[in-house]
Amino acid sequence: MLEKAQKKISETNKELDNLVGTRTRVLLSKLRKVQELPATESVKLLEEAIDFEEETNERN
Repeated sequence: MLEKAQKKISETNKELDNLVGTRTRVLLSKLRKVQELPATESVKLLEEAIDFEEETNERN
């Protein structure tokens, strides 16, 4: 009974390792496709986010 449980735990661990590896590879692949924003666009996006957050805080 204990051996059966240990075997199942081992199999599950291998499945999790495979899943994590797959997810990591997919994420890294997607990150490679991300490009850096020009500084002016970055500043504009950050200012918009700050304005949005301030408006949200004022409403609450």
